Amino acid sequence: MSSYPQDITDAGIVAPVDWINRTGQILCSDWASGMSWTQTDNAVLTPGGIYPNHLALYDEITARDLCPAYSGGN
Repeated sequence: MSSYPQDITDAGIVAPVDWINRTGQILCSDWASGMSWTQTDNAVLTPGGIYPNHLALYDEITARDLCPAYSGGN
């Protein structure tokens, strides 16, 4: 069974495991408060150094692994 950080790195996205875990929780919390994937991409992922071509994949993996209620954006 894979883990969330492993799923992110298996997708070719490079980031420290602690950052991945912390960011996943932030994304779920922000999505629960009504922010869209685009808003969190601009506020969290892009400033964190995630490349534009990885944003949708990062969101998809996060939603699938950590907060499935927000799969497909909101």
